[in-house]
Amino acid sequence: LYTGDEKIRIAFIFQGASFWPSWESFWLAVKADDRFEAKMYVCDDTYSEKSQFLTARTFLTDLGISFAPIHDVNLTELNPHIVVIQTPYDGGHRPKSLHGNKLTARGFRVIYVPYGIEISDIQRARNDHFAGAVTCYAWRIYTFSKRIIPEYKMRSQTGGDMVRAFGHPMFDFFVGPDR
Repeated sequence: LYTGDEKIRIAFIFQGASFWPSWESFWLAVKADDRFEAKMYVCDDTYSEKSQFLTARTFLTDLGISFAPIHDVNLTELNPHIVVIQTPYDGGHRPKSLHGNKLTARGFRVIYVPYGIEISDIQRARNDHFAGAVTCYAWRIYTFSKRIIPEYKMRSQTGGDMVRAFGHPMFDFFVGPDR
């Protein structure tokens, strides 16, 4: 229960510009809301996935968003209430210290905002998205449509109770840009 006694600390772990459309309205909303203290951190480590993470710092700099490299901070000392991650893949995308299960074990609530993989209707995408590790440790998954929630409930090991539908900024723009 939020009592207003302290700001809700949110650490956004940014990795790649291609994921920004799913985050932009969320980032702007919490930055404009006095209840939150939101900070941006960059994790541009390159493992098996390289190309999409190479421009993370340049992208944020071009947007005028200040950030710190994630490895320059101690998340335990920072003690965010919430950690927002960009991809549903731990292995190949983040160092082990930033895998969702490790973040959850340290007491952080993990939020994942899908970047569009839900609309890929191939078996691998379904497994990666609905039955992957992210559905086991996420406190919240903010998805684009109420119609996708039954898919989470059917495939997720945890029953999909963490999923909330709020639209998707990248696609909502086409429906009602004036809103």
